Amino acid sequence: MRRLPLCVLVLALGSPPVGAQGHRPVAPPEAMVAPTPRYQRTQSPPAPVQLSARVKPSVLPAAGPAATPANPRPSVDVAKVLELESAVSWRPEQEQILVQLILNTPDSEIEEKTDYHFRLATLYANGQRFWMAKASDPKAADTAKTFLLKAVKAFKALTDNEAFRNYPKMDLALFRYGYALQTGKYMKEARAVYDKLLKSYPNSKYVPNAHLGFAEYYYDAGQFTDAEARYKEVMKFPRSNVYWYAFYKTAWIHLQLQRHQDAIDAFARVVFATRTDFKQNFLYEAAKRELVHAYAAIGKVEKSFDAFSRLDKEGAAELVLVLADHARERGEIDTAIGAYGQLIARAPKDRRLCTWQYRLAHGLLSASTATAADKLGAIEELVNVYARHRAALAADADASINDAIPGIDTECRENAAAMSGELALAYHSEWSKTRNATTLDAALRLYAKHTATFPSEPLRKAFAEAAWSRAALELDPKQRVTRWQLAASAFARLTSIEDLRAASLAWLNAMDYVPPDAKLRLARTPARIPKPLPFKPGEAAITTAMASFITLATTATTNPQPVGDPARLTEELVVVRLGLATMLRASRRFDQATDVLDHLLEDHPEHAHAELAAHLLLDSMVQAKNDNLPAVVAAMLADRAFIATKPHLVANLTALRARR
Repeated sequence: MRRLPLCVLVLALGSPPVGAQGHRPVAPPEAMVAPTPRYQRTQSPPAPVQLSARVKPSVLPAAGPAATPANPRPSVDVAKVLELESAVSWRPEQEQILVQLILNTPDSEIEEKTDYHFRLATLYANGQRFWMAKASDPKAADTAKTFLLKAVKAFKALTDNEAFRNYPKMDLALFRYGYALQTGKYMKEARAVYDKLLKSYPNSKYVPNAHLGFAEYYYDAGQFTDAEARYKEVMKFPRSNVYWYAFYKTAWIHLQLQRHQDAIDAFARVVFATRTDFKQNFLYEAAKRELVHAYAAIGKVEKSFDAFSRLDKEGAAELVLVLADHARERGEIDTAIGAYGQLIARAPKDRRLCTWQYRLAHGLLSASTATAADKLGAIEELVNVYARHRAALAADADASINDAIPGIDTECRENAAAMSGELALAYHSEWSKTRNATTLDAALRLYAKHTATFPSEPLRKAFAEAAWSRAALELDPKQRVTRWQLAASAFARLTSIEDLRAASLAWLNAMDYVPPDAKLRLARTPARIPKPLPFKPGEAAITTAMASFITLATTATTNPQPVGDPARLTEELVVVRLGLATMLRASRRFDQATDVLDHLLEDHPEHAHAELAAHLLLDSMVQAKNDNLPAVVAAMLADRAFIATKPHLVANLTALRARR
């Protein structure tokens, strides 16, 4: 029949009208097998995925005290505490000048000559420490020993000379002499020098330094009992500049001997005693951070933020971060996860929030106690963190991507995208092997979160395929409708004819749509044209997808090189048109439904569902009070070949003609 110039199609979608769809009996629950979808399609298996380093669970060391190759060590250099001169690069001319001064200064100038000896010895000692610090230099060890020998010779010349015994800095010279020997691992000789200092200068301010020298030697040798005794000797001098360092090292002894509460108490004493002392700020910072090592052994991670706030209210987050990283490095994954959780909960505005959430999510992948829900929730929240910050950035026209909105940077985006996208693909691939619906549900959750934030054609396609697979597995009839709608919506965001076909078929599966009996009673002419019903969420997109599929499929069925099986495509095209018209009629968009049905009759007048299409067309025109209805009735009655086997249609046409 001739297609009439009806209204332009407006894409919309509504619920199917009462009596306009068929319903199939649902399989009994005891069968535990999902019914075969009425409208099917062939799916390709998901491609295998290779997890990147951002996502792959870490190979962690076994948890415990011996988890790492080397236990943590004190971070404070004793040379800094002893206020030794900086170990700067040595220049030959310095030595030459001092040697020449010693040679040229007469013995009668005892004070000057003694000072030159002291300065030369100190110069050599500094050179020794300078080269000891350059461990990467292959000649460092030999050069350091050369300087040590020169320092020992110079200090010995100074301290053994009776003429110099009244030198005001002799106690300092003895200490530095002993310290040079000690750092060179000549402890027997160092002890002799320290003993001389203690006996000859019992009231010297360097007495505690001498005791400290012994303590450091014993500590480095692992003789913690002897070291502790010597540190206690140092602590008999509360005004000494090494007093709180001795407490600090005693805390480390407690830590090494696993006396964790004693270690916490000692570190805390150092923290509170040095917090306002600018000169000892380095000790304050070290004790504060290293207390975390003891806390990690006995403290409760869920109370860590409060505990560390008592030490440093402003720096509590930093200390919890130390705890988290310390636990992570030692393989104590549950502690690390708990600490990162504390940071996220207690410092949600910190610019490192995205990093913390990533480490939490990544850590959960390796945690034996973590459930699938824990892992999925953490990954979803990682994407949420990125999305929230990104939205805040977009709202601030003057914001810089790196500093105006905390945590927004490439690393955050890449971590969130990789965790959600790659793991969605991994779960999907795993499901293809196990056919476990729970695994497929996990893939769907991550696909949904990823595609909402990171538009990606391949993953949108994978999401749609996963949604189709899950809908086909659903046992619950109510849930099945929702799942088919999700699959339809996912495919509707794509553009190929196959994807639009899948969107159309999925929606028909959601409706469980069967073209109804062609014997349809026509509606009475309404007093006024019905107002369209509002669309439900997602319906407009599905309607657009179905209309696009109809357009592409119509072209494909007449193409010399058609897409797929032409007969199958023609059959699906007819059913999709009927389904679309039914949905438009349900939303009272009768003019749009009229246009769809008119095209169907023009393209497929001999199809088995042509009579149904004719009835629906007539009824739609009646309800829309379409002025073209008389012409359509006349054209159908004139088409003898079309109405020859359709007595019910003839009756409706005759009744409509009589209404005039």
